[in-house]
Amino acid sequence: MADDAINTAEAKFNRDAIMKELNDKGYCVIPDVLTSEECDVYTGKLRDWLSTFGADEAPYQQYSIINSYRVGHLEPTWEVRLKVKSVFQTIWQTDKLLSSFDSVAIAEPPEKKSQEFHTPNTNWFHMDQIAIRVGLHGYQGAVYLEETSETDYCFRYGVQTPSFTLNVQEVTRVCHLLTFIFLVLVSSTQKSGQFVK
Repeated sequence: MADDAINTAEAKFNRDAIMKELNDKGYCVIPDVLTSEECDVYTGKLRDWLSTFGADEAPYQQYSIINSYRVGHLEPTWEVRLKVKSVFQTIWQTDKLLSSFDSVAIAEPPEKKSQEFHTPNTNWFHMDQIAIRVGLHGYQGAVYLEETSETDYCFRYGVQTPSFTLNVQEVTRVCHLLTFIFLVLVSSTQKSGQFVK
């Protein structure tokens, strides 16, 4: 791992405090990873990309997430990913990192009513960590190029979700085991001609 990258990132934040927040709450916010000027540059590049679609041809998005058009490989997406890499190297104390290339969240202001913004009394509650794999094996990271507030349609997180995830994982493993046992029983009873209804 490049020592200069780690030393630069460590000067910006306290790794121990971040690890404590991750363990206690399941999330943490690291402010000022990018400068305002850098955010403006990357936002400008993404706006330029969006302008290639024309006024009535906004790229398909769901819940503000665009995951087609090779958006994960756009120039500004790569620039941001590489710019924040040293932060993740410092947190996890390794340069062997795996980053997804799946999506970018971009949406027009809800006042334009051109795309679905939020349906009242609904949410998009889901887990990004597969439930049948034991233990913590990934954190979701996000880089915000613009300010967000509680009224924005942005990433939401349940406090102490890692402990909830572990409970869901345990229930899921039990359900998979029961399903497996059921399938074995059905298979063996079908072979013997004694299928029980």
